[in-house]
Amino acid sequence: MTAPVVPHVPRWGAPASPTLPCCRSAVSDAAVVGVPDPVRDQAIKADVLLEDGAAATADELIAWCRSRLSPFKVPEVVEFRATFPRTSVGKIQKHLL
Repeated sequence: MTAPVVPHVPRWGAPASPTLPCCRSAVSDAAVVGVPDPVRDQAIKADVLLEDGAAATADELIAWCRSRLSPFKVPEVVEFRATFPRTSVGKIQKHLL
């Protein structure tokens, strides 16, 4: 049995909405999930697809998010991917990330 996918990632007792702004020009798509963290319930991990030919580092994306999001919504981990697992209707299958 797998755990249900929740719409919020619990952080220090406060729900963080699992979204990552894709407004940065290098990012074509992103998915945010919670990963276990012994101190803060869950840590925020961002899986990112970059635009073709674009370059960005994890530190750059974290700094970009830090300047635009509340501190508890900023991802600690950024993982770059070539593709996302998707359903037949195009939704990202976050439970497979």
